[in-house]
Amino acid sequence: EGAAVITLSLPTRYVHSVVEMAHTADLKAAIDLLVAFLETADQVDLTL
Repeated sequence: EGAAVITLSLPTRYVHSVVEMAHTADLKAAIDLLVAFLETADQVDLTL
């Protein structure tokens, strides 16, 4: 029972404030990683 899940986090500073920050290169790298995962997800058995 259950579902396969994945978490993708970005390194950030000042998370619980009004001036939360992240480096734009980290954001782009996370997007690139997510795109690569989604492009190949149908080729992998994600069953539990």
